[in-house]
Amino acid sequence: MTEEYSSSRSPQSKLGGNVKYNDWEKSMFGRLMYIGVIGIIEGTEVPIPVPYPTTVAGSTVPPTTESLTAYNTYVTRCYKAAGEIYQWLDEVNKIHVDNI
Repeated sequence: MTEEYSSSRSPQSKLGGNVKYNDWEKSMFGRLMYIGVIGIIEGTEVPIPVPYPTTVAGSTVPPTTESLTAYNTYVTRCYKAAGEIYQWLDEVNKIHVDNI
């Protein structure tokens, strides 16, 4: 795991108990900016479309390696963003997410 995605350096407190949501939200916003995934969370980053095979002149053309790599990288970043938020929830709040 690269340092840019490591959460061990974060002073973030888990949401719940004595931690107020407004304080947690501001800290989490900064954390997501730091690891470079805030655009995914805000919905401002343009998603990479799923690379499907195409038909050209009657022949099926598979997706390019570049398009598959770009898509897989985007999906991995989405999981990292979700995981970063999830790990900073206390057990009571994780239950709400787990039931989605």
